Amino acid sequence: MLTNAHVVVAAKQVILVLSNGAEILGTAERLNKARDVALIKVPLRIPNALQIRTAPAQTSERAFAISSPLDEGLESTVTSGILSGICKMKPDNHLVIQADVPISPGNSGGPLLDRYGNVIGISTLTFSRDKGQNLDGFIPIAEAFDPLSLPKPLPKPPIAADISYSLLT
Repeated sequence: MLTNAHVVVAAKQVILVLSNGAEILGTAERLNKARDVALIKVPLRIPNALQIRTAPAQTSERAFAISSPLDEGLESTVTSGILSGICKMKPDNHLVIQADVPISPGNSGGPLLDRYGNVIGISTLTFSRDKGQNLDGFIPIAEAFDPLSLPKPLPKPPIAADISYSLLT
């Protein structure tokens, strides 16, 4: 499982709480603070894991964030919006997906999904609310692999496609 390094901090073991309330002990296997990504190993085989889309996200694309903001009782919250742009953040010039998909403290490490449910990013930051609204940042998922010395997944065709039908008479 991938999450943010700032979620794991320096812990070697972390407790993951699933949407059904089950708790699983995971181990922080790899951590890259500079890119703010971490790999957590869990003792589960997940047959229906979310698909990863390594193709770059596009401006104006619809997206959804799933996570647990603020406190217990708000787990598995889904928010939506559009991708506003891809920008480089100083001082490291790391790519960040800027979106108006609302996230709050506690959303860190959750997935950003495209409209087909493919992971395109990891929730990582929200800009100060006194400086702007709905200016939220996500690590492009393709950028999470190299800093953790993980092989990038092979590009896959979209799981779903836009298909329009017409009735010919």
